[in-house]
Amino acid sequence: MLHLVDIEKSYGPRTLFSDVSWHIPPGARIGLVGRNGVGKSTLFGVITGEVALDAGEVIRAKHVTVGHLAQETDPLDDRSVIEVVLEAADEIRRVEREIIEVREAIAKEPPQAPLLERYERLEARFQALGGYEIESEARRILSGLGFESTQQDESASTFSGGWIMRIALARLLLAKPDLLLLDEPTNHLDLETLLWFEGFLQEYPGTIVLISHDRALLNRVVDRIAEVSPSGVAIYTGGYDDYLVERQDRREKQAATARNQAKHVSEQERFIERFRYKNTKAKAVQSRIKALEKLERVHAPEDEEGTILLRFPQPPRSGKEVVVARDVAKYYGDLRVYEDLDLTLYRGERIALVGPNGAGKSTLLKMLAGVLDPTNGEMRMGANVERAYFAQHQLEALNGKNTVLAEIESVADVENHPRCRSILGAFRFSGEDVSKRVSVLSGGEKARLALAKMMLTPPNLLLLDEPTNHLDIPTRDLLESALASYEGTVVLISHDRHFIDAVSTTVIEVDAGRIERFSGGYGDYVFARDQRASDVASGEDGDGTGVSTPRNRDKERKRREAELRNEHHRLVKPLKDEIATIERRIAEVEAGLVETGKKMVDPALFEDAEAMRAVYTENAALEEQQLEWMERWETLGTELEAADEALRQNLEEIQ
Repeated sequence: MLHLVDIEKSYGPRTLFSDVSWHIPPGARIGLVGRNGVGKSTLFGVITGEVALDAGEVIRAKHVTVGHLAQETDPLDDRSVIEVVLEAADEIRRVEREIIEVREAIAKEPPQAPLLERYERLEARFQALGGYEIESEARRILSGLGFESTQQDESASTFSGGWIMRIALARLLLAKPDLLLLDEPTNHLDLETLLWFEGFLQEYPGTIVLISHDRALLNRVVDRIAEVSPSGVAIYTGGYDDYLVERQDRREKQAATARNQAKHVSEQERFIERFRYKNTKAKAVQSRIKALEKLERVHAPEDEEGTILLRFPQPPRSGKEVVVARDVAKYYGDLRVYEDLDLTLYRGERIALVGPNGAGKSTLLKMLAGVLDPTNGEMRMGANVERAYFAQHQLEALNGKNTVLAEIESVADVENHPRCRSILGAFRFSGEDVSKRVSVLSGGEKARLALAKMMLTPPNLLLLDEPTNHLDIPTRDLLESALASYEGTVVLISHDRHFIDAVSTTVIEVDAGRIERFSGGYGDYVFARDQRASDVASGEDGDGTGVSTPRNRDKERKRREAELRNEHHRLVKPLKDEIATIERRIAEVEAGLVETGKKMVDPALFEDAEAMRAVYTENAALEEQQLEWMERWETLGTELEAADEALRQNLEEIQ
């Protein structure tokens, strides 16, 4: 379908691509990944022709159409949303205009045979292109992307931000290009819309190349991963999780090959050096010299970006009840979002709010944050509760005159000042980035800076609205790890299912002003929701008779199994989180022991009695910490095994 052949592209002294070739076969679903700034979006521009190459060429099969959704789009005019979307069906609209012209011509004078024949050809072409169904298809796509039927006929110019991106996405999906290039398409989609979009892509008839930081989407939609790096484009079969496994395997094999080759080269070079001037070995020496000259060198894989272990400073302890809402109502004019809402948040809960677009998730989060007041009822904070609210629109509260470093230092006490640079580095601000003015940062950079500030002085109630927008996967992993070990209370809205699974201990479904709690992460919520839907579909007794039948018993068994698995997840998730935290701490201690071990065998250390005493004291303290962490790790492992065994026995009992 499309070939990139020996392409080269540089910006000033920085080279993005050098002699890079890549083939995109028809029907492929490709996830394009790589470090920030490596050139993924530039590669899209090369394919569309928007970015000029320094060398190389793009070879495209004849008649292949390419559609591109960029991360930014221009404001729209006063036409209705549906009109803007229908514009994407260029061929259909052109044929429709011709039909109208022919109809008008026929109405003005007695129709001639050629005119009638043209009209028949145009009608046949219009029908073959799906012209009579195109508007219903456009409305179906808009509905899937979250537009109510009335919104579809409103002026497109009244929408902004994420809704403009949804309109652009709808245009692209309606056009159905042969090659669909999507650059972070889910940044502005809520979870329910994302699920619809995922299903649409799974059924898409063309070829897809997708840049995304959503692991779940990459695992479910793509069948291969293309990793962009300075050395080229490497292809891996499967989804994102498969890519991580295969990539690690390739790196280990490459490192082993490089070590073995280096050993071989060293041996040959020693032989050459030893016998270079001996006549009896001259032939053997020359043979080895030529072999080394022809040898294709294998280099060790590039160092990974350093994994930074980052933790929230633990907040002051709040009361057991963090927020208590009683009989809460919230109205927007005549629109009633909530009525008689009762909700209690408890210390240490990490809650994800999920539900369809417009269900009231953001309204609930804003009431919890104190940004909105209830129309009626009580929203009471518990004892010693301090809260912080993160949302994309609040990024403008950052001081544009500050540098990145000065902005984070503005909330740091003296003790935390040394941590500022490491925290910024974790959020991908390194080198000269920390000296940038906040006013010149992109939306994504501002989001990362706001989260970095929150890492310094966290309260004991974090309220996060789409915190992973604009974050790459390594930074999301960092935030997941920090929140998983955070001892305060978290309420979040996110469309990232992997993030919800990694962080949340409870999911609250919000729908039509009602809320329902589910234990565990997103996967547990989906399982329980589907089980509930199955129960409703089959009736309370399965067959409506109330008689114990095999079908009823099977339904009850599945319901009981779901309850047991949910309860098991609720019990073991804190254990697994703590085990993961302890394993990271053990790794830190072991790294410290390696360093003290190196110092203890350094002869120079024994010349300084005070330095030697300090090193041995540090080493002893690290060994004691290691022993404590190992004992706790073993205890948790035993508890986890016991919980797993209890689940196994309980499941056996209900079979």
